[in-house]
Amino acid sequence: MESDKHEIMTAGESGTPGRRRRYSLAYKQQMVEETLTGEWSVSQVARRHDVNANQLFKWRKLHLDGKLGRRDTQLLPVEISPTVAGRGAGQIDIAFTTGARLSVSGDVSPAILRLVLEVLR
Repeated sequence: MESDKHEIMTAGESGTPGRRRRYSLAYKQQMVEETLTGEWSVSQVARRHDVNANQLFKWRKLHLDGKLGRRDTQLLPVEISPTVAGRGAGQIDIAFTTGARLSVSGDVSPAILRLVLEVLR
């Protein structure tokens, strides 16, 4: 099933040519399933397909969690409220459907906020 593998060449960070391989979902699932038969170890399957074993372990974990190939991202309604007295600029209040709430005040790095939201998912 080698035809399901897609390879894309990209430039490396230092400006020198590098390569980044992209695999189709079907090919990832095939590799993961090979590790689940018990016939081959994850390392053996990774070597056979020229994939980093750590990457294959990650795909395997996603598969076992039911998340390989599944997009959990969905658009949700957003309500923008006027500034409440006593709160300064830069206030973010998020209410999750689970009942949990998150409030962030002041200057917050988008990367940190993204990390917090991913953990709360």
